[in-house]
Order: sequence, then C-alpha cells, then structure tokens
Amino acid sequence: MRIILCAFDEPLENAWKAALSDCQAEVEQGGHSLTVQRGDITKLHVAAVVSPANSYGYMRGGVDLAYTKRFGPGVEHALRAAIATLPEGYLPIGQALAVATGDARIPYLVSAPTMKTPQRLNGPETVIAASRAAVRCALEQGYESLAFPGMGTGTGGLDTAVAARGMLQGICEGLRH
Repeated sequence: MRIILCAFDEPLENAWKAALSDCQAEVEQGGHSLTVQRGDITKLHVAAVVSPANSYGYMRGGVDLAYTKRFGPGVEHALRAAIATLPEGYLPIGQALAVATGDARIPYLVSAPTMKTPQRLNGPETVIAASRAAVRCALEQGYESLAFPGMGTGTGGLDTAVAARGMLQGICEGLRH
C-alpha cells in the first residue's frame, strides 16, 4: 500500500520527515511505501483519506470540515449512519471504518477517531491507536493508497513532533497486521 502523509504546513511536514527514519525501512520491507508531502489532502488522487474525527462521526471542524466541503454533507451522514449500527453506538478509539465518498478521485474515507468527543489530548496514545486502526482498515478493504492528515494536531492540540512520532508508530504497527 502507498501511504501519503499530507501536511498542510511546514512544521508538520518537517516533524514527519524527522520521524520518518524510525520506520521507513520496515515499511519498505513489507512492500509498502510511505511519503511526506505538503498540500491540500482533498486534492490528492488516492483510494482513501483518513478522518481523525470524533467517535460520533461529526465532521464540522478542521480537516473533517474540509472533507465535508469536498465530498458534501452525505459523507458525514453515511459515517454517522454506519456508526449508529455499532453495538456501542459510537466508534471507539482504536477502531476504524470506511465509508464511500461518492468522489472518483478519493472514493473512500476511513474514520479513525483520536478522541471520543472534541478535547485536548494529553499524549500520543490515541494517535497511535487511530493511525494503526486506519492502516488496518485500509489493508482489510484492499485499498492501494491511503492519505493521512495530521492526527491530534488540530483540536487535540498535540505538539507536531509528538503527533508525528505517534502516527508513524501506529502506521508501522498497522502494517505489521
């Protein structure tokens, strides 16, 4: 699988590049690729993008709002409907699910929450769990490519270096699957 870490700013891009050496060899040995680029994640051509939304699937801020603007409100409705069928009534941290976007350039969105409800994060644990879950979901779905935004760096308020290391740890764990 081709994994793209798409940074919207230079600090996140640099944090990912600094942390990349921690798992780049492991990723490539597994036949996967991992690249960092800066830009608008909604302009990529990939099988799926990752949404670090909350456990209830509300997509009204940060990158989730950008996704809703790109794909339309139907993506949030589809996500919330899928979540409503879960036994817990919410998508637990450490789990992920995919929904169709209706967009030919980015056909799927993988929701992997970093928080149950909007809040500040105290450490990278939920970022690790969400990143791992997103990769596992994409592999199970057979996606050839997956793009990540920063996880936990917006509402979660994590330092970009802490979030970058946590994401890469979770991605590598997910690829070991």
